[in-house]
Amino acid sequence: MRNVKYLLLSTLLLGMFSNWALRQDTATLLGTVSDSSDSVVPNVTVTITNHATGVAKTASTNNVGQYMVPGVQVGTYELKATAQGFKAHETKGSC
Repeated sequence: MRNVKYLLLSTLLLGMFSNWALRQDTATLLGTVSDSSDSVVPNVTVTITNHATGVAKTASTNNVGQYMVPGVQVGTYELKATAQGFKAHETKGSC
């Protein structure tokens, strides 16, 4: 009987953990910054700001113009890209 209790308890805990592990409320935002001639732009600062929380996250593009922002909550964001020698670009939308 004691083994059955431990088996049930461990099954319950495993079920709770697997449900928690499968539930994901965040995503990773990936992108590439290019100019009007479709050339990639390195060293761009990309800032995303959550409208509901005001939380901002920042990333920089690599040498091939790609950026990554992990841990992005579902919501509506403003994205701003800035780089020396370029006009800043802003866009709003959902993620």
